[in-house]
Parts: sequence; structure tokens; C-alpha cells
Amino acid sequence: MVTSSFSFLGLAIACVMGVAVGSFLNVILTRFRSESFFGKRDSMCLSCGARLKALDLFPVLSYLGLRGRCRTCGSRFSDAPVVEIVTACLFGLVYITYGLTIEAFVFYGLMMTVVLISMYDIQHKIVPDEFSVPFILFGLLSVVAVGNTLVFNVSDMLNHLLAGIIGGVVFYALWYFSKGRAMGFADGILGLGIGLVLGWPGVVSALVLAFWIGAIVSVLMLAAQRLIARLPRRKRKGIGTAIFGYSKHNTLHMKSEVPFGPFLMAGFVIILFTGWRLF
Repeated sequence: MVTSSFSFLGLAIACVMGVAVGSFLNVILTRFRSESFFGKRDSMCLSCGARLKALDLFPVLSYLGLRGRCRTCGSRFSDAPVVEIVTACLFGLVYITYGLTIEAFVFYGLMMTVVLISMYDIQHKIVPDEFSVPFILFGLLSVVAVGNTLVFNVSDMLNHLLAGIIGGVVFYALWYFSKGRAMGFADGILGLGIGLVLGWPGVVSALVLAFWIGAIVSVLMLAAQRLIARLPRRKRKGIGTAIFGYSKHNTLHMKSEVPFGPFLMAGFVIILFTGWRLF
């Protein structure tokens, strides 16, 4: 649903803001729980140690201008501007849906946690409390933030709180009875946040959609590995690293640990911005 106050200028500003915020989120992801987080601020090439100049640090544009390589040694940068682009797209969707309102800024904060949770889970297969707790807090704010006002509708708040409890309990039960093998404890926290934002029955659609997306992506990854295995040995490493993030093309199998957080966030974002109901 496009807000009545929509303008292309406002959309452009929201996307540019998303790129800038995404660059900051990339720094958080890179330095999180690192001694360098509050220490040395200079950005440098991880291959040759050359200090990056100001012109090398413009989000997305510098990456494209340098073709993803260090201007000093020519080595390829390890991170493409995925975080910046994804954040810009999410901020654009927030603006289209909520315009320039207090509610929009709550959802900008929520989208920041979505990006942090998804990317960190992909990289480390864990969702830190420092990311999941803000997701819950922004979820609580979204229950009362409507347009430019705070609305304390008791029945609506109870609906969202109940949906949050259901979302959390479902994943907590999966975690508890599988002894952590089928699901992580952090997924229960994410289920709680999703329920708080979407309410009932939106939470059901988001969770079911997350399982569908996870199943489809996992099957496609397994199929891709089968195809990579048939390639000449010298081509496997580069393609395997580009797709899966590691050079051994045959390390993914049916019992592999696959981070579920990104699938939860994908289902959540799709239902949030489309309003689809699967049931």
C-alpha cells in the first residue's frame, strides 16, 4: 500500500539514507565483539594493509568505481555492498508504506535489526542478543506507533502480544524438544518479535512462509553443489566460494546446519510489506 504522501524525492532520500545506514551496519557486522570496534578507526585493505582514502569509502559507488578491488594491490575486497543495497531497498519500502511519520522511523529501526540479524546469522550461524533484543523493542514500539501518534488500543495490543507469545512458544518448543538440533533458542526470540509486529494471523503466515523459503533455498543450494561437483577441479573453488562462502563445494549436506534467521526475516518482511495472508 502506497502512502498518500509518497513522492519520488522522498523515496530517493529514504534509499540514500538506507545506503548510508547500511554502510554503518556493515562496520558493526565487521567489528562486532572485536577489540577494534572502539579502537582504531582507519579502514584498510585486509590483503596489503593499505589505508583506504576518503574516495574509497563512499558506499556502493566506491566499490563500483574500483570494481571491487583495492587500488593499491588489486586484490578483491571480501565484502560486496550487499548490506548497503539491502538496507536501501528496505528503507525504500518503509517510506512507500509509511511515508514520513513517527511510525516510519520505528520501522526504519526495525529494518536495521532485520539486516543485522540476517547477515550476522549467515556469517556466524548465531543471532546475538545485542541484535535480537532491539528487534523485540522496536516490535513493541510498532504496536502503539500509528502514523504520527501513539495509539493504545487495548484489544489490538492484546492481539499483537498474544501473537508474539505464540510465535515465541512455537520455536521454543521446537528448540526444547529437539534439544537444539532442529532450531536455535534465538529463533524463539525472533518469533516473539515477528508476532508483536504482525499480530494474529499475520504471524502464522510469516512463520509458514519462512519454512517454505528455507526449504526451497536449501534444495537449490544442494542442487547447485551437485552441479559444481561436475565442474573441472580448478573452477570449483572460485564458484563454490562465490555462492556458498567456502571453497569446499561438497561440505553442505542434508544434515548441515543452515541458519534459519534470514528465512524468518525474509518471511517477516514479505508479509509486513505485502499484507499477504496464506490462510
